[in-house]
Amino acid sequence: MRSEFAAHGPRFVRPYRPDKGGVDFLGLRQVNLDMMSNCLPGINNVTWYIRPFSVVSWIYWKFHKLSEQTGAGEVTEKDLRVWKEKAETLFTWSHETQGVTGIPGLTFGPPGSGAVPLDFSSWKRDATNTSLMAAVQYGPAAKTIDGLGFLYPAGRSFFQTVGEGIALAEALDRNVTHRDRNALLKDLRPTKATAKQAGSMYDAWSILEPSKPEKDAFRRAFFKQVSIGESSALGRRSTTIQLILDVLARSRGTLDVAAIRRELFLGHFTVRRSLLETPKLTGGWLRWFVLQLRQTQRLAMEGLLSWFEVRLADHDDRDTDAIVHQTLRTIKASKSAFPFEKNPGIALVRLQRAVPTIQDALDKAESADHLNPLWLMERIEEMTKNHSEELAPYCLHALFYCAALSTVLQDHAASKVELQRGLVERVSLAFWTETLVKWRDLDMRDFLRLLFENLILSQHFAVAARRFDGRMQRLRISIEEEGLEFLADEPFVPRVASDRLRTALSLMADCGLIGSDQPEQKYFSS
Repeated sequence: MRSEFAAHGPRFVRPYRPDKGGVDFLGLRQVNLDMMSNCLPGINNVTWYIRPFSVVSWIYWKFHKLSEQTGAGEVTEKDLRVWKEKAETLFTWSHETQGVTGIPGLTFGPPGSGAVPLDFSSWKRDATNTSLMAAVQYGPAAKTIDGLGFLYPAGRSFFQTVGEGIALAEALDRNVTHRDRNALLKDLRPTKATAKQAGSMYDAWSILEPSKPEKDAFRRAFFKQVSIGESSALGRRSTTIQLILDVLARSRGTLDVAAIRRELFLGHFTVRRSLLETPKLTGGWLRWFVLQLRQTQRLAMEGLLSWFEVRLADHDDRDTDAIVHQTLRTIKASKSAFPFEKNPGIALVRLQRAVPTIQDALDKAESADHLNPLWLMERIEEMTKNHSEELAPYCLHALFYCAALSTVLQDHAASKVELQRGLVERVSLAFWTETLVKWRDLDMRDFLRLLFENLILSQHFAVAARRFDGRMQRLRISIEEEGLEFLADEPFVPRVASDRLRTALSLMADCGLIGSDQPEQKYFSS
């Protein structure tokens, strides 16, 4: 029998249009994440509060306690899922009833009025994204593998609460037991609850008011002064935290996140005043310094991709020669950003003479904006939004600045390792510097052509091809018979990757290491 959908002969089909997506079109992001993890291991950019760590520690601790008390025998993954979802749904719902934000799952409303089931399916929640244990939430940070050490993997989806996680769980259990007047969490069975019942649980586990025992337990896991300078995750994290504590101790009044980041980069305490007295902090400060350089390099390269796309989309430039020609014109018109030189070697030497040492780089960063990578990142972000004609010169200046400082940083063991991260495939700072030195005697026009073709276009093509899964299209530019063609809807607008400093400060304040003015997101030495 002939299907009603069968073709009766040759015919045109609708063009294949894969979904478009992605944020890392040059494949540089992972290096930045690795560097962040080296400076502040064990946390991520969403771990704002202590209480969620207590909740996930308590969920597994209590699950095993209730299993033993009821003599349930061998428990299953389904038993665990029912218990986890019941506890997490109540936790999230209780905050929603009080208008408190800052935890996952708040966008999902109850599946009806009155008493409703407390499982993710009923609430149309996806555990892979909205559970506290999701990979994009508190899960990785809670584990003993690459996290703060509260949960030990015990097979499949089971975890055993260990270390300071036990102290967190026991402290929270006292609150929950006292507040659970409706016996919603007395056993592992599924149950229903009303909004009023959920709201009555809020004081038991509000993210805004962790108890002193929880603060103390978290602080012991988060920061240990005797481990400063060690290569362990705790040692590296404690070193960066001590640098932050030193910045705040020497400040007057409160500092916001941007000011703390600036002072950390400038290294007032570690480099200028007490480098010889605090050698254990040196490696941590150098890691932070190189991270900011890498942030600048990545943004500058993505800024050049954005510039390239604007020339394709808005000006109909169809080949690299036309875009190189326009880039040269903008360099000549914007001498303050990147003075036009005969070849890249002259431009590199000019910057190397301006920052011959780390100390010179710090001095110049305070007195000259164009020699401050944090300021350069702000300018590049602004220019990509506005499709500024000066974007290419500023990106080039930032890249040459990174190369000049990378040369200086090669002399320090701690920073030399960081400069190598990414190697050739992800355009490490060391590889970029070596490439610039290799091309230093080329005519500036030839240099720009190689830069665009080898480190921007070819890099993008390789990343897009490697990541194409048959559905999501990450290719933004293609080569056609008529020349280059822009495939995306709008030119790329890159952003500086969040470096975990905000969440580190939030956790430091939450556990009592520092004081905070939360409405203003400012911090001070406690």
